[in-house]
Amino acid sequence: MTKTNIELAFYGTRGSCPKGRPEFMEFGGDTSSYTLRLGEALHLLDAGTGVQEALNEQLTPGTERVEIDLTHPHLDHINMGCAGQIYFNNVPGAIQIVGCEGTERALNKVFDGEFLWPVDFEHMGGINKVITECRGREEFQHPGYNVRTLRNWHPRGPTRDGDGGSIGFRYDVQTTEGGIYSVAYVSDMTFRYDNKGQPLLGSEQRINEFVRFVQGADVLIADTQYSEDDFAKMPFLKGFGHPALEEVIDYATRAGVKLLLGTHHDTKQTDELLRKKEQFGQEYGRSVGFQGDFGMARQEERIVAPYRIAA
Repeated sequence: MTKTNIELAFYGTRGSCPKGRPEFMEFGGDTSSYTLRLGEALHLLDAGTGVQEALNEQLTPGTERVEIDLTHPHLDHINMGCAGQIYFNNVPGAIQIVGCEGTERALNKVFDGEFLWPVDFEHMGGINKVITECRGREEFQHPGYNVRTLRNWHPRGPTRDGDGGSIGFRYDVQTTEGGIYSVAYVSDMTFRYDNKGQPLLGSEQRINEFVRFVQGADVLIADTQYSEDDFAKMPFLKGFGHPALEEVIDYATRAGVKLLLGTHHDTKQTDELLRKKEQFGQEYGRSVGFQGDFGMARQEERIVAPYRIAA
């Protein structure tokens, strides 16, 4: 691998649907969208409503390769049709798409050229129509870095199994100093409950696979939409396919993660609530021996490896 500069930027941290009111602005109102610039390559980690600003700022002249990495094709992660630079760009080979199984079928449904979006997917210029679909556990090699995927459990609906319903991504990058810098992004996953809120078979295996996948990561961006208190007060949330903050911190502790950023903020979590949740997470992390740093992800935050730059 060759040496590569690394910059991670946050354009959308909200789950389910965007929020535009002032009390949601500190942590952000746009849905899932992040960018990872690796030299002249640009990866977009999901394409929620934040993708418009992401492309406007990051799709600069000289970008040789652009890839959208979709954890799964739920609406809060595939708003890409609203971004003008999806249609009009000069990326060699057009923008590539990598996603979990069902991504192509979902994109053709949403971008139908009639009821849901006026341009069908086939005519969305600027996107390479050859989509790479993954089951998890794939590995892709690129100049300067490798990408690996993780198979997650995330329900597709109340009557459908969630195995493989989303995938995680890990990027192991050769730094300019000659070391390896690792960024992992895992969203919309659960470990302990099925889509009816009952104990999930094989949960310990899934936990172990997750811990191995994020082992030693310099940055882990992970879904922390709920808490154990949320599950206790509202048991139906257990079937929605999202983990509790405490368990993600537990797994990050086992894995030796250096920086954990919780994301996919619930639509009801205002800035005030998220500040309290962040403080609770930091206190909980200390209580279980987490040696890394923890914070809730904030829109407009940047990490220029190895430094975290506040929003």
